[in-house]
Amino acid sequence: MSSKQVFVTRQGIYNRLSEVFAYELIFNDTINVDSDHSSNVRDFIGNVVEIGLDNLAGRRPAIINLDPELQLDETLLQLSTPQIILGISPTTPASDENIEKLLKLKGHGYKLLLNDFVYSQERAELLKHADIVRIQVGIGDLREMMEAITPIREAGVEILADGVDSRDVHARCVQLGFSYFRGNFLCQPNIVEGKRLASNRTTALRLIASLQAADVSNKEIETLISQDVTLSYKLLRHINSAFFALPREIESIKQAIVYLGLQAIKQWATLISLTNVDDKPSELMNISMLRGKMCELLAEQARLPQPAGFFTAGLFSTLDAIMDADMGELLEQLPLSQEIKDALLKREGAIGEAINCVIAYEQSDWEKSAFQDLDPWKVATTYTEALSWSDSTLAALPSG
Repeated sequence: MSSKQVFVTRQGIYNRLSEVFAYELIFNDTINVDSDHSSNVRDFIGNVVEIGLDNLAGRRPAIINLDPELQLDETLLQLSTPQIILGISPTTPASDENIEKLLKLKGHGYKLLLNDFVYSQERAELLKHADIVRIQVGIGDLREMMEAITPIREAGVEILADGVDSRDVHARCVQLGFSYFRGNFLCQPNIVEGKRLASNRTTALRLIASLQAADVSNKEIETLISQDVTLSYKLLRHINSAFFALPREIESIKQAIVYLGLQAIKQWATLISLTNVDDKPSELMNISMLRGKMCELLAEQARLPQPAGFFTAGLFSTLDAIMDADMGELLEQLPLSQEIKDALLKREGAIGEAINCVIAYEQSDWEKSAFQDLDPWKVATTYTEALSWSDSTLAALPSG
């Protein structure tokens, strides 16, 4: 067996409130095509153990997809935990041998997800042992969807809608009674023609615009933040938290600027302002922060100038979804450089290339997840580092 590198990304599985129910872990094992599947499973499980399941999924369930042959080895059985949901391939035969394997997995504490399930008399036996069934909803009309889910609902099994890439599809699936959702709908803005930006979002956008001004002085930032009682309180509370572990307490915004630097204060104030936008799931902010940090790390790895600009662009790549407004109209109100605006609107330049790389990686499009001349493994490590940073930072940011 030759050695190889395994790339891992995660994709959110959301409940009916658009909160994260679980993370699906997707890996690329095509680098070493001469190894058998059993070694691929061991390599992947070893990679999950090395990175840490907590680092990949926190305390939420993690979905790991199995080979159609259900090749089980001791590594997989030793990893068994109620946190893991095993995805069963749609081409897995419903044989007595495979049913026995599924029962063995359930006996070791795993939950089972039937992927891309299409009901038939033969596969009804698999349905008896499933905890969740995945249905592709990107195509097909309403009647076809109802016909597909009826026998599953009658079996009392929860249903995951996959391919939910728009708000309209999400709303339709909620109406039909799906329990879980996977797709890009969370990052899509809900734009209603003729509807003005909500007042709380207008306030946040004005504040962010002032924070992003290139020529803003320390004194102006101090005044701007101090005038917003909620922002100044949350910012000082965050700076004095265990996340920073400073040797002494910071008592004023002026002191915070001196201690941490203007750029850092602008960045943290922007993050807190975005998290204050109401009626948006926290995972959307997590995606924004992950993109920002990964873009910044890619720029650093490639030794490009001004990595802070890469962070801003990555962070703002979901600004339209956060604000429920057109990206072009939002950027007209922000004093960002033309380079950042072109990256966000047209995906041009090195910053646009970084955003494309990050989005391709998070969608497990491995061939397109390239940046400059960086080794693919360096791109992969920037993802896991950014993932750890975004999870811990979002958890540490003050709420309420």
